[in-house]
Amino acid sequence: MVSNLLSGIRQTIEKSRLLIYTYTIFLAGFYISPSTNLHRNFYYLFVLLPFLITIDLSKLLNCRRSNLFKLSILFLSYFLISTLWTDAPVSGEEIYDIIRHYLMLIGFILVTLSITHNSNQFFDKITFWLCFIGVVSAVIFFVMFYSSHRFPTERLAGPFTYTFNTNSAAMFFGFIGILSFHSAVSTKASRLKIFYWTSSLLLFVFLLLTQSRGPTLAFTVCLIFGFAFEKRWKEILIITILCIGFLLFIEFGETGYRRLVSFGIGLRKYRWIGAVDRILKAPLIGEGYFTDTNILVGNSALSPHNLFLLVTLKSGIIGGCLLGILCFTTFKRSYEIFTVSGNWIYMCFFVFFFICMTVDSVHLLHKPSLGWIIFWLPVSLLAGEEIRNKTTGIVTG
Repeated sequence: MVSNLLSGIRQTIEKSRLLIYTYTIFLAGFYISPSTNLHRNFYYLFVLLPFLITIDLSKLLNCRRSNLFKLSILFLSYFLISTLWTDAPVSGEEIYDIIRHYLMLIGFILVTLSITHNSNQFFDKITFWLCFIGVVSAVIFFVMFYSSHRFPTERLAGPFTYTFNTNSAAMFFGFIGILSFHSAVSTKASRLKIFYWTSSLLLFVFLLLTQSRGPTLAFTVCLIFGFAFEKRWKEILIITILCIGFLLFIEFGETGYRRLVSFGIGLRKYRWIGAVDRILKAPLIGEGYFTDTNILVGNSALSPHNLFLLVTLKSGIIGGCLLGILCFTTFKRSYEIFTVSGNWIYMCFFVFFFICMTVDSVHLLHKPSLGWIIFWLPVSLLAGEEIRNKTTGIVTG
């Protein structure tokens, strides 16, 4: 009786393709959810639970075909193990949370792998809905923010937890901007092309208004790369002229932007030097996951603002090398897809992440957060493509 009921539920979920819709809603929730708890509970009930009900163990074993998947598990597992040598007192609740976050993230990777492997049009679907929800959210956030703040001098941010920080908001919306830009260039349908070009422009304006240097630079570089991959040299010339004009504007204009740029660069230098000094004291295995990573600069304790230094500080050269190998393999796989199919979206994802994480940092082992979108989502999508290619013998992208 129970087995028949579970079989019926499983068939209903599979036929309705419920998981694709709930997964897409979950991704959109990073932009529109007013509560992280609500978003997390949605993930448990409507993404992870349906996946566990419909899971096919024989297909799940295909994950071993993906080097990216195996490297991801290796890095995350070592990062988790680094909790064991943290000198600072660690509570049982903290240990429980980090194990829970580890399992949640593994689940997210597996769900992404499963859907990517089983649905040819999955990427196009999440692209459209993320771009649609992203641009609507960006416009609404713009109106809400500047109704009570000075335009355009105050840095734009979203009203919800995920986007409340200006840098995080820039990276969240910059990621969608890359999706939109790629679709604008590659799509053939005129209506969709207009939609994606409009979305790209609005999201780029949103980035500029956040005044977040790293994501704006990363997005601009991705624009240049995308046009270069498409051999559209006139557009590259226009972007170059606009960038030069912008640099002249902040150099000679009385806008305050020059101080913003120079101040940020100067602070990061001292943060990076301080992080390296601490790494050299425990170079091999680091200080442990739960160590306080803030660097003392003057009288202020500040984040290193560099993901690779942050990971190495916590888990040592071993953890840093594992992350480096994972990033290199991600880049290599992205390049392979580009050379075979001409699809450069994954290349731009990698460039965007790499530039942003050189001047900032995210949590790579955490509950749903920025790292899930700008790092683990592209890595998981690539791993899914890798499994499909090795299963069918056909390179896609």
